[in-house]
Amino acid sequence: MHRLRVPVVLLATLALALAACTGASPSAGGSSSSSGAESSLTAVASHSATTRCQLTPDASPITTVQWGFLSQGTATIKAGQTVGFRNPDDGPATVTEGTNGTAAADACIDEQVAGGYSLRVTFYQPGDYDLFCRFVHDMHTVIHVQ
Repeated sequence: MHRLRVPVVLLATLALALAACTGASPSAGGSSSSSGAESSLTAVASHSATTRCQLTPDASPITTVQWGFLSQGTATIKAGQTVGFRNPDDGPATVTEGTNGTAAADACIDEQVAGGYSLRVTFYQPGDYDLFCRFVHDMHTVIHVQ
């Protein structure tokens, strides 16, 4: 009888530990849900001071840029927010930090996005981010991060 109890207790303990690992953790206010602003602040705080922006495929974009042949314009967001770049065209494009067809020496993003697909970039540091497409240099935008 004791041999059966040990595995059952062990399995029950393991199941509880796994459930705790996959559940939502409460925020500082004691609630398990958080607003977009709280999520942004957490994202900013969890990155080093050198991370300016990065590809974040699972993040929810605050705005989406239609990153096609005639794309131009700007967007203004807060630090820690994500911008989606949707390529509605058939051919590939890139989202590259830089100007006039030249990538910045320390480009925080230089990713290809296939036609019909999107990518998501989170911007962590305030500043202006000039972005262009390596294939079509006239495709450009500026993301203002406050």
